[in-house]
Amino acid sequence: QLLTSLQAYAGAKAFSPTNEVKIETLRSMLRPSCALKQSVQSSSVFKPSWGTVPTVDRAVDGDINTQWIAAEDDKTPTLTISFDRMRALDTAEIVWGSDEAGYGYRIEGSDDGKIWRLLVNREHNSEQGGRHWVPLGGATVRQVRLVATSFPAGVRCGVSEFRLLETNSTPSP
Repeated sequence: QLLTSLQAYAGAKAFSPTNEVKIETLRSMLRPSCALKQSVQSSSVFKPSWGTVPTVDRAVDGDINTQWIAAEDDKTPTLTISFDRMRALDTAEIVWGSDEAGYGYRIEGSDDGKIWRLLVNREHNSEQGGRHWVPLGGATVRQVRLVATSFPAGVRCGVSEFRLLETNSTPSP
C-alpha cells in the first residue's frame, strides 16, 4: 500500500524534486554495513516488565524497525562492535531510537579493545533529526565504540541501527 502510494506520487505532476542525487552518492549510501553479523556488546539493556527485551544485537541487524535501548540508569550508554578482522571505515550511520534533536556522542576505535582513540566527537551535536551520517576518514580499526553522552529529555537512549561502511566496499553497477 505504501509502495503504491509512493509510486503514484512519483508519477504525479506535483512531484518535483529539487535536489539532485548523483549515482555515486546513492552507491555510497546503499553499501552494506560491515557491522552485520559481527559481535556487539552494550553497557546495558533496558528490561521492560512487559514485551520483548530490546537486545543489543538489534542495533546492528540491518532493520531500522528494531532497536537496542539502554537501561534507564545508564547515563553514558555504549555500543561496541568487534570485527572479525581490521576494517578501514569511511562512514558511520546512526539511526537513533527517536527522531529528535539532542543526541551527543563520540565514536571511538581500537585495534585491541584496550587502547581507544577518538574518531569523531559530536558531544555538542547540533543535528536536528535522529539519523546521522558521520565521516570516519578511512580509520582502520578492529573495534568501534559508540558512546552516547546526551540524548533528548524524556527519552531513553536507543539505537535503531548503527551502520559502519568500509572504504573499499562500493558495489559495482
